[in-house]
Amino acid sequence: MAEEDQATPPADAPSGESWFDGLNDELKGDESLKSFENVDALAKEYLSLKNAQIKLPEKPEDYEITVPEGADLDDGAVSQFKSLAHELGIAPETAQKLIDFDVERSKALAESYETAVNKELSAAETALKSEWGNDYDANLKDANKAVKQFGGDDFVKFLADSGMGRNPMVVKVFYAIGKALNEDTPPSPDKGPTDKRQKDNTGRPMLTFKS
Repeated sequence: MAEEDQATPPADAPSGESWFDGLNDELKGDESLKSFENVDALAKEYLSLKNAQIKLPEKPEDYEITVPEGADLDDGAVSQFKSLAHELGIAPETAQKLIDFDVERSKALAESYETAVNKELSAAETALKSEWGNDYDANLKDANKAVKQFGGDDFVKFLADSGMGRNPMVVKVFYAIGKALNEDTPPSPDKGPTDKRQKDNTGRPMLTFKS
């Protein structure tokens, strides 16, 4: 066989030169490229990274998001989050972690707020007990009587759910009403209060109770 017919392995660069020497000056400035022995090694690394990329959902609706139990997130909020995740190119696994984090953060904030409110109300309740002294239970009974008579079950539930039933100002207002019920005949629901002290400076009643 003639010498010119013999197969020879391909060379990455002319003898005595590295494949790296054939790059332009900008690419030569990247020292990390020098770690590759030849072009084949660089190509293999590129393909490996390309295949390792996470496949993103084609549409926002394709994100499978599990809302943690007890979270205050409706379908609309979840849909908005999916659209944002898709727009930003967020991986599904990362999107789920963001949802979980936000739910836990919101839960912690709510618990912190509730603790602060309870602490404030407890301090106010202690101050009211100190102010009323031995009359505290009797005064509270009068306040509850007024709430029951003029507020009804729905209002009682509102006071309990909102925590307003523990607010000293609310308690004092209904105590004054309850005390008036014990001492005098309550104002007529139709005619309203007649005592001038129960009217504002225009002569209009400040409170009108309806049955």
